[in-house]
Amino acid sequence: MIHEKKKHPVLYFLICVTFCFAANDLFEKYAGKDEVISFTVPKSMLMLIPDIDANGLNVKALKDHIDTVEIYTSQSQSVSTEMKNDFKSLINSGYSQMLQDNKNNITIWVKEKEEVITEFVAVTETQGIVGVVRILGQFTAEDIQQSIK
Repeated sequence: MIHEKKKHPVLYFLICVTFCFAANDLFEKYAGKDEVISFTVPKSMLMLIPDIDANGLNVKALKDHIDTVEIYTSQSQSVSTEMKNDFKSLINSGYSQMLQDNKNNITIWVKEKEEVITEFVAVTETQGIVGVVRILGQFTAEDIQQSIK
């Protein structure tokens, strides 16, 4: 009995680690596909963005909190369908859904640690083509509110 109780924390840890790696594998899967256009914007490139207000978005207020931006899209209908289904699985892997807008076909998931958003994933679909934007960093909901006018 004593040994069985000690296995549970280890089992939970292994399950959590598996979910974390599964999410990263998902992004790596699409970064390496021929039919997928993907690119990464590192923090050093983000710092080159001028301090501007663009369509009510104060870029400066948010860019200091972002480490990396990754963008994925595909013109292939079959790959877009696969991407859409795969990214829906994020709900079950440590992400929480922040927004579901069926009118504009956008879903946003976040991964948080103690009220700090560490990952922001937006999936959008237009005419059967799926686009995914992943933002890694350290920001709060208040940081996002301050960047929107």
